[in-house]
Amino acid sequence: MDNYLCHFRPDSLHREPKLIVTMSSLHQLLMSCTECAGETTYRMTEVRGTYVKFEIRCPSCLHSRTWETSPKVGYSFSMNVILSGAILFTGASSAKTLRVLAEAGIYVPCDRTYGNIQSDYLFGVSKYKYI
Repeated sequence: MDNYLCHFRPDSLHREPKLIVTMSSLHQLLMSCTECAGETTYRMTEVRGTYVKFEIRCPSCLHSRTWETSPKVGYSFSMNVILSGAILFTGASSAKTLRVLAEAGIYVPCDRTYGNIQSDYLFGVSKYKYI
């Protein structure tokens, strides 16, 4: 499994491995400049369910960049769509699943966002998958 994670080439977002990462571990990745290895400052600029966007700046070389937890799919973020699909297609309770994840400190879409993703992306797909 370790070898797979190091050398995988994603053929699609839903097959790509996903990881739950703590903020302290993420801090270790964001705190060093990719240009000069100097210490950076960063801040969260957007949170949308599982999606988080960071702005990172290096005071030493003035390099700045953004880092995002997942790409967009249409008008939504891929991990929000994938999580919503996993809940729907397994028959799990959305309220309980989202509450369990939120209680563990994991960012999740709110009920309204989950409902919008279902109607915008998933209900049409479920017809083809299960009919």
